[in-house]
Amino acid sequence: MQQLPVITQDPGSAINTLRLSHMKNGDRCRIHKHHAHGAIRQRLLDLGFMPNSTVEVIRCALLGDPLQIKVGDYSVAIRRQEANLIEIQPVEA
Repeated sequence: MQQLPVITQDPGSAINTLRLSHMKNGDRCRIHKHHAHGAIRQRLLDLGFMPNSTVEVIRCALLGDPLQIKVGDYSVAIRRQEANLIEIQPVEA
């Protein structure tokens, strides 16, 4: 699978973005956009990973995979590979 850059700059704006896979425990962020396609993209959207929604990283498993993410009122576990497909903006606590 293609490794995407960690930090990108949105063309036409001064918004710096990161990947969800690089956030630490307790970090809150707003989803900017997805780089997933097909069934994986649809699964992430169905789980609540919608653009402009706020999520929080609850914890990461001992070996680094999966990540437990709080989306709305529930938590979801996703693979680090899938989290790397989600571009986010950090939110101040």
